[in-house]
Amino acid sequence: MVSAKKTAVVFLIFQLMFLQTTIVARADDTEIKAPSAVLMDGLTGKILFEKNSHDKRPCASLTKIMTLYLIFEAIENGKITAQDMLVAGDYVSSVEGAHVWIKPGESLSVNDLIKSIAVASANDASLVLAYNLCGSEKKFVLQMQEKAREIGMKDTTFKNCNGIEQEGHVSSAHDIALLSKKILQYKEVFDYTSIWMDSIREGKTQIVNTNKMLKNYNGTTGLKTGTTDEAGSCIAASVTRENFTLVAVVLGCKTGVERFDDATKLFDYGFSNYKLVSIDFPPESLPPVNITGAAESKVQVDTRSEQEIIVKKGEEKKIKSEIILPKEMNAPIKAGQKLGKIVHKIGDNVLTEYPITATKNVGELSFTLAFLLLLRNFVSM
Repeated sequence: MVSAKKTAVVFLIFQLMFLQTTIVARADDTEIKAPSAVLMDGLTGKILFEKNSHDKRPCASLTKIMTLYLIFEAIENGKITAQDMLVAGDYVSSVEGAHVWIKPGESLSVNDLIKSIAVASANDASLVLAYNLCGSEKKFVLQMQEKAREIGMKDTTFKNCNGIEQEGHVSSAHDIALLSKKILQYKEVFDYTSIWMDSIREGKTQIVNTNKMLKNYNGTTGLKTGTTDEAGSCIAASVTRENFTLVAVVLGCKTGVERFDDATKLFDYGFSNYKLVSIDFPPESLPPVNITGAAESKVQVDTRSEQEIIVKKGEEKKIKSEIILPKEMNAPIKAGQKLGKIVHKIGDNVLTEYPITATKNVGELSFTLAFLLLLRNFVSM
């Protein structure tokens, strides 16, 4: 009998130890094994789930999301086009990790290079674009770091353009989610990140995506996987269903299967518990703002007419909207200047805010103009 009791106690202790090591985070029965994870609304940036989200960790090839972001920004600014042919230098001969076998002196289109990064996670393709855009990887990394600060990635330090293990090259689940949300503004990125199988070099080289969620999870549009010994298995994924986009970031998983399982659980949790609500807010319903020290006494204001909010399902009717707008402001006022805001909240919990802006410039009242106005009023009396 004693032996049986001891066995039961040992078994119970083992069970408790097992649970402690496997159930590491929970959000409404969502168990996440990864040491660090985030689920973010892709529109507003609202965090729906987080676990050790600001822990600084190696991020492997999720680094390439920033590389891609700078490439699409360069295309938008007219610095390069997708059809441009770029020549690889001698630096590609010593590339480590994933690559598409680019040889020194070989020319590849920007389109093929982007595809190689987004689909095949090619480190050599990242280097070719970095060198051609900035002259060196070092200068390109400086741009990466500058853009990280601009976005608000406070946990991030980049040391290279592709995520190869290097001391001090770190980010966080929170920062990668911010970056992923940011790159979503370039809709053409999905033309690459949603590819499952394709080819480069006019069909001579076949490439296959490492993101298995493209085949296994409805609505997946990207974004990037990454794996190194130090970083573990990582993923930044985006899923869109009925205009509702979520971004999930999972860092440090033990296996590729585990990272996909964790990302799937995060998306299941998000789509099961939250929804996108649109509020029609006609700008013409907003009152004008009085202006002092100007020839014009009022300025009309504007705001986004369709305002979208992420709420927990069933709480849509609890949303309250508050207009915060001064009755009077001093000139000068610039067109597009933020004068106030519309705050959507449930109770004291602010869900999101939308700016209220001036529709035109209103200059200060000069002495000459003031004199002419007085003279006109005097003559009309």
